Amino acid sequence: MTRQKEPFQAKLQAAKKKDRELTEAIRQEQKLADKIGLLGEYKLLQQSSQVVEFDEASFQRATALISEQESIKNQVAQLKNQIEALQKSRVVTNEDTKAVVDEWSEINHLEQLDGDSAKQISNEQASLEQLYIYQPELRQINQLDATQIDQMRTDFAAIRNLQEEQRKAEEKRQATANNTMQPNLLQNVTVGVAAILLVGGLALLFTGHAMVGLLLFIAAVGASGLAFFVRNKNTTDIRSDNSDSDQHNLLTEQINQFVTQYGIELPRDLNGLLVQASTINDKSNHIKFLQQQVADNQKKIDQYLDRLAVSILPQELDLNNWSSIKQYVQQLKARLEHENQLESSLTANQNLLRELGADLAAKEDALRAILTQNSEESFDSFQETSDKYRKQQQNSEKRANLKHILGSDFERLTAPDFVPAELLSTLEQKKSMQTAVTDNVNELQQQLADINSQQALLGDDRAVIAAQTAVQDQKDQIQEDVVDWLSHKLAAQWINSMLNLASQNRFPKMAVASQKYMKILSGGQYDVLHINDKITVQNSVRKQKLTPSQLSRGTSEQLYFALKLAFIEQIEDEINLPIIIDDAFVNFDDQRVQYMKELLAELGQKHQILVFTARARLFNCLRKIK
Repeated sequence: MTRQKEPFQAKLQAAKKKDRELTEAIRQEQKLADKIGLLGEYKLLQQSSQVVEFDEASFQRATALISEQESIKNQVAQLKNQIEALQKSRVVTNEDTKAVVDEWSEINHLEQLDGDSAKQISNEQASLEQLYIYQPELRQINQLDATQIDQMRTDFAAIRNLQEEQRKAEEKRQATANNTMQPNLLQNVTVGVAAILLVGGLALLFTGHAMVGLLLFIAAVGASGLAFFVRNKNTTDIRSDNSDSDQHNLLTEQINQFVTQYGIELPRDLNGLLVQASTINDKSNHIKFLQQQVADNQKKIDQYLDRLAVSILPQELDLNNWSSIKQYVQQLKARLEHENQLESSLTANQNLLRELGADLAAKEDALRAILTQNSEESFDSFQETSDKYRKQQQNSEKRANLKHILGSDFERLTAPDFVPAELLSTLEQKKSMQTAVTDNVNELQQQLADINSQQALLGDDRAVIAAQTAVQDQKDQIQEDVVDWLSHKLAAQWINSMLNLASQNRFPKMAVASQKYMKILSGGQYDVLHINDKITVQNSVRKQKLTPSQLSRGTSEQLYFALKLAFIEQIEDEINLPIIIDDAFVNFDDQRVQYMKELLAELGQKHQILVFTARARLFNCLRKIK
């Protein structure tokens, strides 16, 4: 029985080998056949490609000018609306009203001055009356003219001279009066002595003492002469007293005449009184000046009120109610100020409108110059040229991506002797051959199974059991090989499909997205990522480019995850894939885990994320993501 199985086993091994060879050949040719469609797309893109003359810088300047023109036009529209509103709300006030309002400040000031002047006049008049009460002679003096005052000074000086002479005479008279008693006593004593001497001398003469008596007689004669002299002097003093009395009468007469003529008592200090009178006179003149000023101001005020009453002031307002007039004029002033503000705003807006118009014209000239320089009739045609240029850029990018996907097969597929139909025909032949080989394998396996069944009926010796085990192992291996082949085929088809999606103008965007995610995951340590013939990342500090093999395990896993996220992001418009993470953070430290947590929180807004981990700490950290 064992010898009977050996030919079948040899054939089965050969068939399996042939099947594997055919599977590999079909895989290679199927890979090439799958790229025929991409090549067709490449050729269509190449046929539709054309050269477009386009200046990006000029287009950007033109676009900016268009945007600025739109902004200016919007401003112009707003200004026109504002100007229209201002013109509607503007009320033109007549010139009389403006003149009255302009003059109001002066008139109001005059009215205030009149009030102040009236108070000052009242105070000064009260002060004058008070002075006249205490010194009424000042009122009489102020009624005299300058000639009369000069005459008063002369008369006062004459009276003062008489008073001075009288004073001196009085002093002399007093001195004389004091000396009058002494001459009378001396006269009496002299007469008595003379009498005694005469009597004694006569007695001595008669008594015989002639010498002594003669001397006494001579002394008596001398005393008599002295007495006569004293009597004559007293007579002279009496005549002098009579003259002083006449002078006093004259002084009294002049004083009375002074009082009668000037109406005041003779003052002690005429000059001081005249100074006071002059001061009072100045005050009187100042009062008269103020009164005249008040009268003039009132005249202006009356004229102003007449103008108000004729053309402006409402009939219901009382011209005598200054408070109401003041309030009404202030209302007019406020209205004029509002009108002036409106006028200023209107003028400013009109000036700004002119400036914007000039600016708009300048930008239109600049736009025309750019369009002329680029041989464009309008900005719309320039926009069409830009669209064509960008389509050609996309065409070039797609062709480059397709060429990149085709890789080393591009040269074979584009060779002149390559015939796609022959490749497909050969592929179908090999598939048919593989089907036959597979049928043969199945048939051989069935025959071996029959032999094994027969062998099992013969007993359960060790050789038979070993043969059965071997056969079962072969069957298991065949099933595993078939499953692997189908898995690889499906995976290859799915990968090709995904690469087709990624190749549609997505590689540059995928590179940018990968760089963004790598920068986030590395905390800014790696900020530049290049995807060319090989993948490199650049350290943001040392500016050193590193390949994945030069990175730490944790960093390389960050790079792999960034690329996977970028790929999912770029194809999400075609298929929204879930993100499955199976203990991908094992080699991440706490800082990296924190970066990953923040990124997953952001991606979770658009994608379903499944994280599998056996690390409790990582689980507790990620479960808090909302």
